[in-house]
Amino acid sequence: MLTFVNFSQHFSTSGTNDTGSLALLRASTCKLQHTDRHGMQYAILYVNSPPFVAALADWPTAVNQWIGYMSDPAYATVNGKPLLIVIDMGNMRQTFGSSAAVASALNQLRKAAVACGMPGVYVIGGFQSG
Repeated sequence: MLTFVNFSQHFSTSGTNDTGSLALLRASTCKLQHTDRHGMQYAILYVNSPPFVAALADWPTAVNQWIGYMSDPAYATVNGKPLLIVIDMGNMRQTFGSSAAVASALNQLRKAAVACGMPGVYVIGGFQSG
């Protein structure tokens, strides 16, 4: 039995061609409408590879989108916190300019979650080689 689905989000601010948000919406809608969905959790895998990188100016938009999904009772949690998986933390550091700026951005996400009654966000980050 399938109990967990990881939805990849390719962030985009292009409006009419917002493939990342639409794909995430379609996937989560399909999951939510599935007749045997009870007990199946999901989480977001943020694929932050060009051209789908949320720049510093776009970060609040990404946070707002993600918090909406994270408030779903079916959203996967770790130690009670909603899970966000970032595919490439090195690229995120390059996008934001420093490790401190990445920490600040992730703290903004955590604070937004707390403001919505969640205990924060559990972040797992990977690094691409090569």
